[in-house]
Amino acid sequence: MGADDEQPAERGGGNGAGGADLQLIDEPEESAGGEQLPALLDEKQIMAIIANKDDDLKYKKNQIELFFSVHSDVQERADYLKSAYQDRYTEIIADGQRLGYKPQENGLLMWEGSYPSRTRESVFSWEVVAGWTAQLIDKKEYFIQTDIPQLPTQESQQMSLFDFAAFQQPTQAEGTAKPSIFPHPALPQQVIDEALCIGANDQNSRLIICAYFKKDKPDNARFLAEHYGENGAGFYLDGRQYAIWYNAEGIRIAQGESAQRSSATLIPWEQAAARIRELLDLGRYMPQSELDRVDEYERQQRAAQLWYLRQDFAEGTADAGYLPTVNTIYGKNHEFPEESAAISDLLGHPEGLQNLRDELEQFVQAYRENRELLRFHFHRPQKLLEQLSDLQREPLHFTAAEGYAPQRRFFISGDEIDNLLRGGKRSTDYRLAVYSFYRNHTERKERENFLKHYHGEYSGHSSGNDDVTYQLSKGVSFSHGSITAPYAKVELKWNAVEKRVSAMIAQGRFLTDEDRAAMPQYEKHQLARNIRTFFENVPQEQPHPYPFGFDYWDAVKLIEPQLDDPARVEEIYQMMVPIWEATPQDDRMYALRQQAFENLTAFRQGTFTLFAEHKEPVVPTMPQAKAYDLGYGYLGNGVTVWNRLEEEHGDYKTVAHIAPDRTVTFYEEEMPQAVREEIQRIADTSEMTISATQDAPVFTVPPRAQEPPQKEEPVDPYPKLAAQVLRFVGEFDGSRMGYGEDDAQAVENIARQLHDPVQREEIRRLLQSFLDHADLEEEIAVDITLCMEQIAELPPALTPEQAQIEEIAGYLEEAGYAVSSELVEEGLMDYRAHGGKGNSQDVADFIEREFLSEEPEPASLEIAKEFINDFCEAEYGSPADFSDLEKVGIAYTTVTDEEIPIQVNADLVHYRIERYLDGQFLERRQYESLDELIQNELAELDFDQLTSVDQDYFNGKYPPDIEPYIFCE
Repeated sequence: MGADDEQPAERGGGNGAGGADLQLIDEPEESAGGEQLPALLDEKQIMAIIANKDDDLKYKKNQIELFFSVHSDVQERADYLKSAYQDRYTEIIADGQRLGYKPQENGLLMWEGSYPSRTRESVFSWEVVAGWTAQLIDKKEYFIQTDIPQLPTQESQQMSLFDFAAFQQPTQAEGTAKPSIFPHPALPQQVIDEALCIGANDQNSRLIICAYFKKDKPDNARFLAEHYGENGAGFYLDGRQYAIWYNAEGIRIAQGESAQRSSATLIPWEQAAARIRELLDLGRYMPQSELDRVDEYERQQRAAQLWYLRQDFAEGTADAGYLPTVNTIYGKNHEFPEESAAISDLLGHPEGLQNLRDELEQFVQAYRENRELLRFHFHRPQKLLEQLSDLQREPLHFTAAEGYAPQRRFFISGDEIDNLLRGGKRSTDYRLAVYSFYRNHTERKERENFLKHYHGEYSGHSSGNDDVTYQLSKGVSFSHGSITAPYAKVELKWNAVEKRVSAMIAQGRFLTDEDRAAMPQYEKHQLARNIRTFFENVPQEQPHPYPFGFDYWDAVKLIEPQLDDPARVEEIYQMMVPIWEATPQDDRMYALRQQAFENLTAFRQGTFTLFAEHKEPVVPTMPQAKAYDLGYGYLGNGVTVWNRLEEEHGDYKTVAHIAPDRTVTFYEEEMPQAVREEIQRIADTSEMTISATQDAPVFTVPPRAQEPPQKEEPVDPYPKLAAQVLRFVGEFDGSRMGYGEDDAQAVENIARQLHDPVQREEIRRLLQSFLDHADLEEEIAVDITLCMEQIAELPPALTPEQAQIEEIAGYLEEAGYAVSSELVEEGLMDYRAHGGKGNSQDVADFIEREFLSEEPEPASLEIAKEFINDFCEAEYGSPADFSDLEKVGIAYTTVTDEEIPIQVNADLVHYRIERYLDGQFLERRQYESLDELIQNELAELDFDQLTSVDQDYFNGKYPPDIEPYIFCE
């Protein structure tokens, strides 16, 4: 290591002086030609340049804001900004337009387009730049700028100026040494090689990579990109820290704790693949002890895949003759390790490998035609067939250099920490919630409390090589490797978490482009929740923007699309006005209704924001609805309705009339629906008399029976509609038309028929015939029409099973999966077949894990049962009880002098061990799959370990209201 020209001459230029790479010159030529360009005067473009991210400045933007707050002198501000800009050419993209800037002695040069072919340019004095900066600071648009992605600078290793003719280097003369495969050696080759030798975030990564490279296939780069995915790592070399970050572009390497910066060296996957092959040839990729394990490890992986594939055969598949060789080994009173080892031995012999490959090929062809051959469909038989075929390729042979056995130290990089704190790719709502809170709360303590309570008292996860725990009292713990003996670990207090999140937001690194695009809909969703909360406990007779009795989330889903219609927004606002005005300040709903009312008011005006943005009020696209203050009076013929807020001919304007038979005539077509419903309610229920001295009724028909206000509970519409249909039948036919012996039975039968689409259509036709024979001016015609509309709006009938399937699909949709009802139904059946008895969320989790995850860990219920049963037989002399797979008792005893009972259960459905002390929950050890539960718990059950309790618990270290939740590797 370290010798000149270590790389083979035919694969790179080495690291000697003769192999120097191309370097960018410090500055491009000042202009592309001698012509004077038009001036850059577009204010939007200028402000985009001034408000660019602080990555290009010597000072952070919060530092600049602080300087401006204590220095009001324009010249001082100008001199400070002049010293803040890096002396280099920088280009950005703003609203799809390429812009650039470079500091000069007399001001800031700005241009439009790419510098060599720029179309406009201007130089603005530093005093003017300081004035514009002050404007942005005052409008709170300077410190956080998330809309302008930065282009690489000339100092970046991927600078696009390499493509410009003015910067092209001379063509390399024939016969000279070829350049190194790494065209930008910002780091020593030893550092780059070490980064490549680490592998991906998997303890067996080098074994997997070497096995693939031994096949000598042409797609090593594609394989590496797929194997690595997106993640990072940190390592030490010669006492220095280096960070790496890999994604679809390649591997970035930089000294320090972060590789996600412009100075990092990017190794594209093609170059990474070429150098890894060189290192394997040189014997400096992995030690001989690992090389000796590669072939065996690969065969074990393929054998395990074949065994698990056979395990998930549907009933009758094995009897049909598929995978007969595997079938002769599977389930012969042995366990998985022995049986998969037997398959692995076969794969180690050419005849056995060919035989297994042929049998798998036959199964793959049949599986294409009949997916019912397998119980679960996460297996990828075609890929497995390709992998078995790869085992037949003539392999390359690699040997480690003598004495090559590096000892490595690792740390968790800042990039990994930031990636953890940003949440996963599906965590858009989490990031927007955090971003919104930060934009509206500047106090660090408030932000810290928000973050710690967002994650709850105790939560976390363990998957692959990562273990994460969030604790309200301690902070965040993040480690790699074994949960008990990690090879890298970091613990962050909540104040440190807050600072990192704050820095990411300030630098525009917290939100993705997809997050920003989701902001408008996120705001509408939150506003829909506000509105639903506003109507909590509002009586049924008051208008609602959703059917009374709707579930909370169903109502939110119904309200949200209504916010896209300005007219409907206005109607909802009019519904809220009288409720808000009638809410006293001591009402427990006052603050929530105030927030909802103010938010909807701002939304109507176009100024609503959850992200502290400045929005100018929009011009209404439609005239605002007229306000009403209704008055009622008897003027000789029914009731006249007037609006006290509007006059006509010197008197209140008449807006409606209620006839003696309680029918209503409206005189204003634009009257809001909420006002109409209020007038109709008075018409239906009023018992008004002519005057205080004349108690003769105004109306000739009695008021309609009104049900007393009820608490907001789900309402079944079918009995009510059935009763209406029966009333119409009686009015027109004078009988029950055979629907039942009495009214109750008739209503029940009609309601049942309304659930059936065909019979529902027959009832609709019957009502239509009644309507055809009715006087359209009569009240009953209106009632029939309304009843028909309500019947048309009835949802399709669902059985309880279908309702559960819809609920499960909803949970999966929230998790980011679009699934068919057939898949959900199949998953539900499999869940029950495994003994599951949980709710719809549990079923959704099962389907995601077993059907939808890319490569879920397969599991063996029978193996788990066998381990538990053997333990119970040996320990207690009796078999285990598997009547409830979610609660299989495996240990019981008493502890301390008080003989406090401790019970230990295995949950074979949710893959965990649970312990209870004196009937109270004590601890849970959770795993990702049943296979992990078997390997880490059930294969080595120990009574003393299962029933031991830390003395700290009895000393009061763990308060009784805290439930420890242990996440295992």
